[in-house]
Amino acid sequence: GCGPGRLAQYFEPEHYLGVDINENSVLTARHRNSKHRFETINTADPIGPVDVIVCHTVLVHVPDDELAKVIARFDAKRVRVNEMTGRHWRRDGEPPVYNREAHEYDTAFSFAGFLPSRHIFQTYQHYNAPMATLDYTRL
Repeated sequence: GCGPGRLAQYFEPEHYLGVDINENSVLTARHRNSKHRFETINTADPIGPVDVIVCHTVLVHVPDDELAKVIARFDAKRVRVNEMTGRHWRRDGEPPVYNREAHEYDTAFSFAGFLPSRHIFQTYQHYNAPMATLDYTRL
């Protein structure tokens, strides 16, 4: 879920691969970050193998009944998830939003062979609400 590549600038181009299921997002990302690499993937492709997968406000768009299937596609030593925590953030719409509690991510990642290694909760100034940084390590 690299989207239009807004986070690519924080990574060295030779160590970055952005992936997304939306071809238009990937095209925009390539245009904005010509030195970085971006690829369009389908919803069944494995993601990796890589050292780290960063999911910044990505899994919040995955319905509950599909979350385990998405995480099972992760072929990485570590995964970092950044999300607004709390089910009260959920909403219908386009796209719908499926916010979760941190323990729900812990459970989903454990089924795919990951253990939580660190959780940090900081206030996200835009919403004045907690943003979780959840780190997982493959067993």
